[in-house]
Amino acid sequence: MQYGVIDSFVCPETGTTFSCVISRNNHKAILWYEGMQLLTSGDVLTKEKDRLLVNGRRDELTLHKISIFNAGLWKSLQKRSQCPGNKTYHPALCFYRARCLFECCPYGICGVRLSPLSYREAEPE
Repeated sequence: MQYGVIDSFVCPETGTTFSCVISRNNHKAILWYEGMQLLTSGDVLTKEKDRLLVNGRRDELTLHKISIFNAGLWKSLQKRSQCPGNKTYHPALCFYRARCLFECCPYGICGVRLSPLSYREAEPE
C-alpha cells in the first residue's frame, strides 16, 4: 500500500506530528506519529511487511493512530497546535512560550529555541 503526503504539522505540547495522506484510490487519512522526520508534501509512504518506508527508505516513525480524514478534525487539530513552524513563514528563532517536547525542531530551528525568559528579554519594550 502506498500513500502520498499532502500536508503535515506538529504539536509541540505532545511531541506528535500529524500528516494528511492520500492513497492511490483517493482515500484520505490522518496519521498521528512521533519520529525524527517531518513528512512533507510529496513524500511517499509505503507499507512493506512490518515496515514503513518513507521515499523508499526505512524510517523510525512511531505510528500512534490512523484515522479516516475528516476536514473538521484536521482543522481542529491544526488550530490547537501553536508551533510557530506550522505557519507558511518559518521563523529563524522559535518564540514558542510553553515547553516543546521535540528534542530537535522538525522545522530545523534546533538549538536556537529561546526559553520563556529569553522571549521576554527579546520582546521590544
